[in-house]
Amino acid sequence: MIAFDDNICMGYMVVAFIGGGTDDFTIAARVGITFDRTLIYGKGGWAWGEFKQASTSICCSTGSLTTTTTSAKGTLDGFLVGVGIEHALTRNWTVKAEYDYMGFGAKEVSFTECTSTCSVPGTTTLSATKQVFKVGANYLFDFGGVRP
Repeated sequence: MIAFDDNICMGYMVVAFIGGGTDDFTIAARVGITFDRTLIYGKGGWAWGEFKQASTSICCSTGSLTTTTTSAKGTLDGFLVGVGIEHALTRNWTVKAEYDYMGFGAKEVSFTECTSTCSVPGTTTLSATKQVFKVGANYLFDFGGVRP
């Protein structure tokens, strides 16, 4: 809320909040059951990545505006679970659909706050989850090797 009255403003407003992963990586295994040329599977593994969050706020009192930028970042790791289906169209081509859920956990990180100077006033909890739906096609390169 910001109220203006004869050059006096009292209030606080968050202008922007940005959060997200800059890089994340996963390693997983899948186990399933086949029906003719279709594989239905579950997937489990480990996920890790670097995440950042930042906000900018404008605070004003007694006629002066103060802009404050706050930011934090950290590396999180956690689990990956998923389910999917893959179907062989031909000997070399498959198509698939997959859903993955990644829980990166939580970590206490220091945050930086900048007005006219920057300082590290404390810590905050950084946490992240991610849901991914994949649709794809795969091609098996066959170089004439022995097949089971």
